[in-house]
Amino acid sequence: MPKTYSDLISEIKESVKTVQRRLGHATAAETLDTYAHLWPDSDDRTREAVDAILGAVPPACPVEDVS
Repeated sequence: MPKTYSDLISEIKESVKTVQRRLGHATAAETLDTYAHLWPDSDDRTREAVDAILGAVPPACPVEDVS
């Protein structure tokens, strides 16, 4: 059950400290050792920010089927 709960918390981008307290971990390091893969990394955050500003950009050169 804790994994499901942590999945939900991290998906809403909650802080590591909040997740640590909610799961009853002694340290934030314990939480990160177990669940670090669930938080978005800086590439994910950057991509989301650019997408939010630019929206969906169509491809510059659509590929035509030549067969």
